[in-house]
Amino acid sequence: MNMPARFLASCFLSLLLSSLLFNEAHADAPLPAPAKTVFNSNNNRVQLISDPALGSKVIDQKNKNKVLWTLSSWFRLAFISDDGEYAVTVYDGLNLIPEDYSDDLIMLSFWQRGKLLHKVRLKEIAPGKHLLRKTASHYAWGHFRGIDEENKFVLERTDGKLLYFDIRTGKMSGN
Repeated sequence: MNMPARFLASCFLSLLLSSLLFNEAHADAPLPAPAKTVFNSNNNRVQLISDPALGSKVIDQKNKNKVLWTLSSWFRLAFISDDGEYAVTVYDGLNLIPEDYSDDLIMLSFWQRGKLLHKVRLKEIAPGKHLLRKTASHYAWGHFRGIDEENKFVLERTDGKLLYFDIRTGKMSGN
């Protein structure tokens, strides 16, 4: 390999390693303090507004911001269906779980008009430590993708497998 090609390869490798190390450290950074957050449905008709002091409410933006239903809790991340009937709230730690995690850790909660339908535990998403990826101070399990066009809640594990949940029941379903 000639000198310019070796230099470029060395720069590329250094950049790649720096990027990987930065992403790993960034992934373990503390989460921001609870704050008022707004989550929009895919069609932008409905909003779930979550406030640490006031709880959460689902509003219909096309109907003079009519409150459709409420929850007493604040959520760091939530997804709302296009009709405002269903919501999915997720584990507060998002994609990272503690090193001393429990398999019973609740990762997803499914709601219909403020009524809890179903909870999904870590052991249902990642039934084995081999499906988790070690970070600097946690384990990564994957990430939430959201509600798709077929009203399925989709998440992706660290192994790349997509899991689908029926938002009307919270039960895992086929793709």
